[in-house]
Amino acid sequence: MTKNQEILELQDLIVNFYTYEGKVEALDGVNLKMREGETLGLVGETGCGKSVTSLATLVLVPAPGKIEGGNARFRTNHGIVDLTKQNDATLRGIRGKDIAMIFQDPRSALNPVYTVENQLAEVFMHHRLHEMCQRSLDEIEKDLKKKSSKAFFYRMEKNFYQKMSKNPKAFSLRIVSRIPIVNRYQRRIKKEIRKEVVKTLKTLKIPDPERVADMYPHELSGGMAQRVVIAMALGCSPGLLIADEPTTNLDVTIQAQILEQVRELKDKFESSILYITHDLGVVAEVCDRVAVMYAGNVVEIAEVEEIFKHPLHPYTQALLGSIPRPGKGFAPIEGEVPSLIAPPPGCRFNPRCQKGIEICNQQKPKLIEADKDHFVMCHLYGEGS
Repeated sequence: MTKNQEILELQDLIVNFYTYEGKVEALDGVNLKMREGETLGLVGETGCGKSVTSLATLVLVPAPGKIEGGNARFRTNHGIVDLTKQNDATLRGIRGKDIAMIFQDPRSALNPVYTVENQLAEVFMHHRLHEMCQRSLDEIEKDLKKKSSKAFFYRMEKNFYQKMSKNPKAFSLRIVSRIPIVNRYQRRIKKEIRKEVVKTLKTLKIPDPERVADMYPHELSGGMAQRVVIAMALGCSPGLLIADEPTTNLDVTIQAQILEQVRELKDKFESSILYITHDLGVVAEVCDRVAVMYAGNVVEIAEVEEIFKHPLHPYTQALLGSIPRPGKGFAPIEGEVPSLIAPPPGCRFNPRCQKGIEICNQQKPKLIEADKDHFVMCHLYGEGS
């Protein structure tokens, strides 16, 4: 992919949750584009739809939620695919390999009864087994040259690797691998995966990675657990990394370390990052562009510096005005976030907006380009304004 080429496009994405109280219109036609190699911040108040947007991108919206409109186009090495139209098998091949996610709470993302090695190994077994088999083949070639007395067994083992690399889930291979004499290839693969696990942990600057690989989640500190989750996400060098508030539950010092690592890893793996947060300070530090969400809509998108200097949408202006600054006053945003079970007609921010006009009550505005690379969803900048 070339620089500035779009890697992800969400177009009119609609997600509803069907509850006992009624239909929750969580995403009301979200439009969003990500460029290759950039870090895009997705910000907004709690409950505005940030996490639902990320889950909808991966087609992982939990029940009773449903994706009921729009599409999510993602650029893979084989071309552009609409994720919302793919079957489960195809999606399992994309998740973790082409798109990975760092969840907000590492404790909920890690299985408490498996070691760090077991959980990282699952990523490599699912998406990089062919590579692990090839490495094992290379080792066997070396052994064949050194131990000619056991050449027969090594050639038989080599044959298994070659077949497994072509069809690792073949039933016949799984049966034969249970024979003690020939199941050595499993141990070889586990050895290669162990090397890759330790290497990945080293990349995250985790001290004593050999020891950490054998630890269980309850033995890890919050910062260490988050690094392990990041290691799982980066295990296959994904083209798109979704980070859902990865530093929310960490202290300030660890937050700074994680953010620094995210920046370094982005450059190393050449990934694009969708960084979800409610902290505008983090956005200013790590993001190239920012998309502002309100009540299930993306209301403004622009470069980070442009958003802070020239916010256009009344909500963005109010959001920046509510940040406490030394020597300056701040004003809270009046009113309350609307219920998504019965959202207001027209613009959803209208009941709290100080600049509303008559059409705001009647018609939902469109996301338009008000200035170069500066998009806003507001009637104040529409046609005839």
